[in-house]
Amino acid sequence: MAHSTPMSLDVVKRVLMAQSNSMAQAIFNTRLPQPGPYEQTLMSIPEIRYL
Repeated sequence: MAHSTPMSLDVVKRVLMAQSNSMAQAIFNTRLPQPGPYEQTLMSIPEIRYL
């Protein structure tokens, strides 16, 4: 079924990535009030996975 509907699977992956991103950002915001290089690294990892 995944082969017949690759688009829906991609959407699910995007939603999951967005949720994990927001959760990671929330955890980092509570731990580190000041944004640093770690946040940029977190943002670059999902972007690389996308491509």
